[in-house]
Amino acid sequence: MLDVSGLDMPPRFEFWSKLFDKHGFVKRELVRHEHHKGSGCWGWELNQGMLVYVDVVWVDPPYRRQGVGSLMLRRLLESKHIEPFDFLVACETPTQDPHSHDHSSEIRRRHMGFLHRNHFRRLGRTPFLLCSAISNHPSRKRLVLNEPLSNLEYEDKSDPVDPLELLFPGMRDPDAVSRNAAKYPIHEAIGRILDRDVVYTPLGEEISISTFIQQQFVRDPSSLHVRNRKGYTPLHAAAAHKNLTAVQALLQPQYKCQADLSRRDNVEGATPLEILMLVLQKEREVTESSGKSWWGYPERPLKVAWTLKRADGLDIGTLSQFVVKSRWGCTCGHCTSGWFSPLMRRSMACFASSLSSKMQASKSTMRGHVAQVDLVGLKYLPLRIRNATTLAGYEGFLAVVRGVEAVCRTADQIPTPLVVLQASAGLGDISEYVDLGGRAEYALDIVLHAAQSLSPLGDGTFGEGTFEDVTEDLEDVLCLPPCENDLEFVLVRRHLRLCDIAGPHHEHGM
Repeated sequence: MLDVSGLDMPPRFEFWSKLFDKHGFVKRELVRHEHHKGSGCWGWELNQGMLVYVDVVWVDPPYRRQGVGSLMLRRLLESKHIEPFDFLVACETPTQDPHSHDHSSEIRRRHMGFLHRNHFRRLGRTPFLLCSAISNHPSRKRLVLNEPLSNLEYEDKSDPVDPLELLFPGMRDPDAVSRNAAKYPIHEAIGRILDRDVVYTPLGEEISISTFIQQQFVRDPSSLHVRNRKGYTPLHAAAAHKNLTAVQALLQPQYKCQADLSRRDNVEGATPLEILMLVLQKEREVTESSGKSWWGYPERPLKVAWTLKRADGLDIGTLSQFVVKSRWGCTCGHCTSGWFSPLMRRSMACFASSLSSKMQASKSTMRGHVAQVDLVGLKYLPLRIRNATTLAGYEGFLAVVRGVEAVCRTADQIPTPLVVLQASAGLGDISEYVDLGGRAEYALDIVLHAAQSLSPLGDGTFGEGTFEDVTEDLEDVLCLPPCENDLEFVLVRRHLRLCDIAGPHHEHGM
């Protein structure tokens, strides 16, 4: 029996959140990061095909170790259900076999051997292994000896798990809390802090977390470096809880916690800074998935990030500069105002240029009043303006689109409606367009809609013609620094005070 599923069903270990970002693309660090990419045999091709999760390969006991399981996988790869750019996915943790009496470590060893023999190779340092349907894919040439272990190997399985927390996340068994408080006093103290950065002693006394850390250091200096069940040091715990006071206290020179800044021997394979950013990103995704607007990272956790970076010897400027750069999720360090990435700027400039060329060519079909003529970009004007637009009004709209391009091609400028209108005034007569009620927002709307429709987030189509010239103009984008904000069209619209709904205005009752 071969039990497979498309990824519309939630596999184990939170497959999606481990491997993919909120847009459904493989996480950048699994492809590019020197550590997190592991053996580096997987790349952006994972964004192209379908992923088929292999949950169970079951062979009845009498027929095992005769190649039947491998044959089933080969038949699956050769079937009509699997295309050349599709991938099989399996977890390193095997499903428990009720017929086997072998030790779990032996079962896992055979399970991994089976996957490796059938060309499954680990993605990064995650617990997931993939198999490509392409026989000459680089993963098939990767030796098993060169494959890194999963980050889950760093979990201390000898440390008992709190059974109550397993059944009801967030609830703690009192005995387990007491055990952890004795074994990991600083982790537990940081986790219990609600506000004011204070902890309570067994006698009910209130002391600051920095004083508590100092007391623990006097009692046992190693307690400041001990790793808990998941491999986290106290510095990891302080970062994960966004506790600035605890981070600052632990980084005092006498405690010698600077070495923990680069430790990745935990279940996430993450440094304290990376753990902090994982927490912030998860909180952002929860906010956005609930339909609420995300208004940037709070200042206090960004102070924590700045403190960790400075302690690691990075030159990141002043705290205020870092907060401005990082508040909106910039990961390249080059986003204007922290949210307008170099690629977003370049993309908008290229599409504005292409649209203005198409508008220039299409206006030759106009004669006087243009409401009946399907000109490029006209449907992005509200119906009342479109019905009243003349040749002069359309030329003014064209000038504003050119103004978008001009602003986007100017370093460090943001294409706000006011700035775009000011730039447009020198590119044509926009007076009639403005008198009709025309706004820069309509030009920004069509440019952003074109850019998003033909981006990886869109369906590859746009109702205003083809854009081969944009493809040529964007050929050198690989030299631009990649950033998490490269596809944040909703965020750009919000900052530019545009409606979150892209597209022709009349189709949305506007």
